[in-house]
Amino acid sequence: MKINLSFRRVFPLAFFLMIFALGVRQSAFIDPDLWWHLQTGQDIVTSRAIPQTDIYSFTKAGSEWVTHEWLSEVLIYLTFQITGWAGLLVVFSTLVALAFYLVYRRCAGKPYVAAIAVLLAAVASSPLFGIRPQMLTLLLASIFITLLTQYGAGGPARRLYWMVPMMLLWVNLHAGYALGLGLLVLYGISFALDRKWNLIPRLGLILLACTAVVPLNPNGFRMFSYPLETLRSPSMAAFIEEWASPDFQGDVSPARSVSVPAAWRACIVAETRARERSLSRFCNRARSPEIRATHTNLRSDCGSSVCATALGNPDCSWLGRSFDCS
Repeated sequence: MKINLSFRRVFPLAFFLMIFALGVRQSAFIDPDLWWHLQTGQDIVTSRAIPQTDIYSFTKAGSEWVTHEWLSEVLIYLTFQITGWAGLLVVFSTLVALAFYLVYRRCAGKPYVAAIAVLLAAVASSPLFGIRPQMLTLLLASIFITLLTQYGAGGPARRLYWMVPMMLLWVNLHAGYALGLGLLVLYGISFALDRKWNLIPRLGLILLACTAVVPLNPNGFRMFSYPLETLRSPSMAAFIEEWASPDFQGDVSPARSVSVPAAWRACIVAETRARERSLSRFCNRARSPEIRATHTNLRSDCGSSVCATALGNPDCSWLGRSFDCS
């Protein structure tokens, strides 16, 4: 049996093995939160109860604890128990690679140009890769963007219904579920700007259904307010670096300082469809603390999603014309 191993076929596999390796490299630097994620997961498994008050600290013992990552922590603990440290590295690096693969797949027919956009995004967000629940949010955000983009392009509407069970899973994995609701709203605005009125009713139904499943978690309706309270916390905004806007004048790697503006520059100059440009303009003009507090890796994911589609458009942009895109 003859196997076709042309460069065009091998390239995506080699490219995403490289992103996987980048994820492994970054995840090998242990995130400080990993230890209490493991301990919390162990406590939940052994006690079969989800903590509602602080049981670890001295100064805040007994205070309310919204355990919004409880399912992620259980999965992290069970994975560690079964596969050890190496298993955690493989699992979370795979999540990163899958997230960027979905972005890459949106660029039909222009694999090399799409790879440039995705690589820029991966390098920009790589300092935040790790064994963290945020990587699950990164993947789910990529899935939501993929489904919504396909729907806007005339894809099967029934796929949108998968977003409801995914939202139920997401709200129990990480408080970043709020990004999923935000994406639904943003795409609804984008469809309105493009006068695609026929797409809005179904999208509104999905938004209502996703909102309805949010209270189905151990914290109940508390999860509606918790993401906003967290993002508006002055101490978290001041001391959590990844919630800040990118700082290109501080201590930042040359690769990251180039990759972030380059990715967004490509979005601006690319000859993309109106709906992509409308969504990009709306996101770039959103200057509220909640938007600016969004993690850099999620900004890069969303940015490269627009960028990859723009540069991969059959009407090849200035960058595409500089390469052999076929």
